[in-house]
Amino acid sequence: MNECEEYKFLYNICSQLIKVQDNKEIFNTIIHDLCTSFGAIASSLWIVNTLDDVGFNRIAYYQSSQNVHSFLPTLDFKLTHFVTKNKLNLSCYNLKGNSDFKEVTDDIHITSSPLVVKNELIGILNIWCNSEDPNRCRNIDFLPRIIRELGHGLYNYKYYSNDQSKRIKKELEFAGKVQHNLLPKNLPEIKGLSIAIRSRMAREVGGDYVDVFKTERNNLGIAIGDVMGKGIPAALWTTVARAILRVTAKADSLPHLVLNEVNLQLFEDMAKQEMFLTLLYGWYEPFSHTFIFSSAGHHNPIIIHSQSGEYEKFNLKGLFIGGRPDTKYKSKGIRLNKDDILIIYSDGLIEAVNDQDQQFGLNNLIEVVIRNSFYKATEIMDSLWLHLGQHIGDHVQLDDISCIILKVGE
Repeated sequence: MNECEEYKFLYNICSQLIKVQDNKEIFNTIIHDLCTSFGAIASSLWIVNTLDDVGFNRIAYYQSSQNVHSFLPTLDFKLTHFVTKNKLNLSCYNLKGNSDFKEVTDDIHITSSPLVVKNELIGILNIWCNSEDPNRCRNIDFLPRIIRELGHGLYNYKYYSNDQSKRIKKELEFAGKVQHNLLPKNLPEIKGLSIAIRSRMAREVGGDYVDVFKTERNNLGIAIGDVMGKGIPAALWTTVARAILRVTAKADSLPHLVLNEVNLQLFEDMAKQEMFLTLLYGWYEPFSHTFIFSSAGHHNPIIIHSQSGEYEKFNLKGLFIGGRPDTKYKSKGIRLNKDDILIIYSDGLIEAVNDQDQQFGLNNLIEVVIRNSFYKATEIMDSLWLHLGQHIGDHVQLDDISCIILKVGE
């Protein structure tokens, strides 16, 4: 190519990249044009996986003739993982004689370039040349500019394309369904106790964790937690915390011992990612009407005494999960009387704001529950959710909202 042809070719690539957000097939056209213009035997474009940043997907591949090596598509795959693992940038490198590619017995040259945008590896561009003209790719003076433009085009496709947005939305919806299905569908039946739980996510997936279950001695295990942040990372941590807590708590271990174990199991990984989890776990013993609980930085439960119309808020302190590996928690016991109501909630409930930036607040929570205290837990929760919805209105929900209500009967 002469200089005029080079600029024309570069202009053509840039023009196509403008449209790539709406049509990923444009990458196939670009790779085809790149391969034929360079006189290469094959070329490919790889993109880093969108959600987990682990591994690559080949988004475009073209080979100029069916007469080239039949193993080239597989070799292209192997080469991409090789250069990524070893952080290589190859320019017209002959694979023959490389011990990692023993299947290559003839001269075959590869130019493999990482596509990096904003210090993030977005993808890999591979250009394969034969032994007849191995320096063809090296002599293309404007290849760095093509790599730069392809990198930006791939970056825009990865984060802003319609196809990618739709796929991510579907994956988020699926993750939301999985997380929703972890909520207990059939609440445990405990004689003399009515139970209600509710959780409302700010996004498709959330960082609140709510669970109730029967222990081996038929006590009612109750857990509520809140991971710092929202979205997929928070949802993953709530799922892991749920699994560890259920296994630890099943044998009726005292709540503070359960939190000790959860923190011990999660600390190292949470600390690496600078995440933390507030968590309250307790169990209700139906024969003595006693609720024993422990808190890792979570809001303490509230008891409404229906007969007197008064309430109690407890003050049991504990460091959040992921704070220190050697944290030792404490348990506290509460005896509940007939018609007493126990409220356990996440901060999203009392901090929910309306379009005047006014919080729902603890006083509203207590007032709604007291006004409906002669109902069972489900009806109390329905009324609370109605008042909460009226308070929020059309304002965008900023945090996950979760609540557990227990009411003691006969």
